[in-house]
Amino acid sequence: MSAKRPPPATSVNRRPWKPRHSRGSILPPISNLSIVSKILKRLVYNRMVKYLRQHDLIPHLQSAYRRYHSTETAVLEVLMDITSILAVDSGNLSVLTLLDLSAAFDTVDHGILLQRLQKSYGIEGFALDLFRSYLTDRVQHVRRRLSSSETKVVRFGLPQGSVLGPLILLLSNSFLFGVA
Repeated sequence: MSAKRPPPATSVNRRPWKPRHSRGSILPPISNLSIVSKILKRLVYNRMVKYLRQHDLIPHLQSAYRRYHSTETAVLEVLMDITSILAVDSGNLSVLTLLDLSAAFDTVDHGILLQRLQKSYGIEGFALDLFRSYLTDRVQHVRRRLSSSETKVVRFGLPQGSVLGPLILLLSNSFLFGVA
């Protein structure tokens, strides 16, 4: 059985937005989702998190997008590692590598993500078809004032503003933590 999604009822509109801390402009998506869609995504999210916890598949070092984890827990973990007996007292050198994942939502390859969900997390059948349907046939355009750009199919990136986006991003980047 494969999941079939009806044609998109709304497209994703992108509008220029200037953050307070930057002179450049970024384009956050604005989606109008129905309440049924939001409830369905919350149900899928809850089932997915339960499955990942049962099978111990959530990276232990991941702090973003996890309940009871934050930047503070990540910083504390790093500080504990740096100040541990192995790093400081024995005279070993500590090296910290930081990655800027600010554009991570926009760079996820759908094909690679679906392969990772199947091979690394054991998601297959209807559940995999549901994620495939969630990612494919999405369109977007840019609208500024009264003018609008041509509508394009979105082949990369995750839908933002949804409860599923951060969880899928975590799973797609889990290889950074040595999980997948």
